[in-house]
Amino acid sequence: MMEADKSVPSTFKLLTRKIKKVKKILEQLSQNKKDETKEFRAFQRKLREYSEKIKCTKEYKEQKLNSALSDIRAISDNSIQLSCGSINTDDLSIGSHGSGTSGSETSNSSSSDGSSESENETLERKEEYELLVKKWQKVECLIVQLEEKQDGMNSPEYKKYTSKRTEYLEELKTHRLWKRNQEKERERLRIKLAKEKANRQAEQEEEEQRRAVEAIKRSKEAELKLLKEEALAKLRACQAARQEQEKMNDLIRKKSDEAAKQTMQRQMNQFEIEAEKRRKEFEQSLLEQEERGLIQIKRSK
Repeated sequence: MMEADKSVPSTFKLLTRKIKKVKKILEQLSQNKKDETKEFRAFQRKLREYSEKIKCTKEYKEQKLNSALSDIRAISDNSIQLSCGSINTDDLSIGSHGSGTSGSETSNSSSSDGSSESENETLERKEEYELLVKKWQKVECLIVQLEEKQDGMNSPEYKKYTSKRTEYLEELKTHRLWKRNQEKERERLRIKLAKEKANRQAEQEEEEQRRAVEAIKRSKEAELKLLKEEALAKLRACQAARQEQEKMNDLIRKKSDEAAKQTMQRQMNQFEIEAEKRRKEFEQSLLEQEERGLIQIKRSK
């Protein structure tokens, strides 16, 4: 059952993905000079809607708290862990620094060496700073817990804790450790921003390269399509020429056959004429022979 729950993405993750997707679309529309279109305004409304929804999620509030605490997470030697377990709200006054301060005072009074006093003073300041950080964290936890409750932000406790948080922050800013951690955090953020910028630049270059490849691909496809169309046109022209040639050949064959028939007919007519002439000549010869025979018979009588 737990595995099935882990496989389902949370509302925070879904909204984060949607926000990233909408931001990317808006960036593309802006690059294409379409930031005045209805489509651009519609995606802007979607972005505002998702942003309002994600602010109500528990993960967003925890992320916001962790971001606020990032200034003091890397305290020298010790990393103070944020715990919202059992919080004693009576121990949230700025003036009470607990046993750490009294121990430092005892150490200071028992020390006669100047360097020892300096070391003890530094230790006292560090303990004071760490105790103040813990109190500030406790207040942050209480504020987050109230924000998660219905009408918690309208309660007197919420105003009290937000006021305490402001007081702690103001006092924390007077410590050298705070300033040192601020410088470390700024350096960390600078490196992080530089990496993000490099990643964005790499993504942009990759996107431009992908678009260039797609443009070349489309150009090649168009060129190939044109070549295919030209080849088909040539093929159709060849087929038409072949059909025309076949028609001409058929016509020539027909004309040749007709001429041969006519020649044969003339030859047959001539043969018939010759045959008729010879028949008549033969008949005439027979008649003449017959006449000569009759004459001779008469003479012999």
